[in-house]
Amino acid sequence: MTLNILTVGRHSPEIEKTFGTTGEWAGNILPKSWDIQIINYLGNPFISDDNAEVWVIAGSTSSVSESSVWMNTLIKQTSLLVKMQIPVLGICFGYNCCPLPWVER
Repeated sequence: MTLNILTVGRHSPEIEKTFGTTGEWAGNILPKSWDIQIINYLGNPFISDDNAEVWVIAGSTSSVSESSVWMNTLIKQTSLLVKMQIPVLGICFGYNCCPLPWVER
């Protein structure tokens, strides 16, 4: 399994103290046989179809109601992954970036 986890900013210090960074918790709970890539979207705002079988878009301290340029780009790129039939799981903030079939963005 090839899994890309897209981070969109850091977690709060309390969350990181308790659970660790995204890479730390993912490495602890997911099977060791999986190829897991942690990608910092804010450092490189581009999603590619690099053969990942599944994408996870993590939560963020940002809010989609802020409607910034990078968020609009993320929503468009996530839509492309879905059109390519690549599974995408959005968690909290990430869910709000996932295209819904009944909503035109």
